Amino acid sequence: MLKYFYRSYLNLSKVILMSSRTSIFMLLLLLTCCLVEMQETTAYGDADLFYSLGNPSEKQFLTTELEEISGLTYLDSGILGCIQDEEGIFFKYDFNKETVVERIRFHGNGDFEGVEIVGDRVYAIESNGDLRHWNINETFEPDAKKIETPLSSKNDVEGLGYLEEKNYILMACKGDPDYDDHNEKGEAIYVFDIDRGEMLEDALFTIEEEDIEEFIEDFIGEKIKDVEFNPSAIALHPLEERYYVMASSGNLLVILNADYEIENVVTLDPAVFRQPEGICFAPDGTMYISSEGRGFSAFILKFDYAN
Repeated sequence: MLKYFYRSYLNLSKVILMSSRTSIFMLLLLLTCCLVEMQETTAYGDADLFYSLGNPSEKQFLTTELEEISGLTYLDSGILGCIQDEEGIFFKYDFNKETVVERIRFHGNGDFEGVEIVGDRVYAIESNGDLRHWNINETFEPDAKKIETPLSSKNDVEGLGYLEEKNYILMACKGDPDYDDHNEKGEAIYVFDIDRGEMLEDALFTIEEEDIEEFIEDFIGEKIKDVEFNPSAIALHPLEERYYVMASSGNLLVILNADYEIENVVTLDPAVFRQPEGICFAPDGTMYISSEGRGFSAFILKFDYAN
């Protein structure tokens, strides 16, 4: 460790001799390296994990129009659906061609955080809990219908997923889990029942930070510092029937079984994931995770399924 900081000191000395603009850039880059030096992608849990989360098989950078990418869904044959959190535009991204192949405006400006494909309909959610949906075959200014849920901005809805077995839209709250007079403990995953056309009153499940802490402590056999977990994305694995809930705030991926019991917790290296905001799966288990740019280029990571 002393050698590491000595090298950092020498590098800083060299930076001072450069032009001011270059010096600032190099200094920020060096400080970033120092901050992430001790952080790694580490998995906790005895359940099988079929991804090498520290080593994506592919990484594709996105153009500036998707710098604020906030949601991700799988469409077909390497085609991903994306949204960004400032404009109501649905992007079709071809991962094989490494480019956006279609843009569909479904609404004006807004804070759009999650997107999910269900049959021939696309669902997008705003942080205030409003759902909008339209037929994916409508390619020019589709008539996106609005559904108001009991959730609001204080709940800060960030992620959407789909539970095909029950035809439920999963809504992951990053903020307050409570609404109206209804109270939940922990980070709440609510569901919108498509068949009934309404949100169910109770959360499908909740995740408490204390439960994550206890899970890790039981696995490593020692106490850990306070865990931060504020969900930003959720997806149901197509082969494992497990829920993958990801948090950019806290840099964690929590995997739960069909009974909503934690089976794995993975710390996500910020040098690899930066700000993970979207997650989706191909039918064969291939996993895609998107990251906002934070002033740089946003990107999508691909992880092969190793089962």
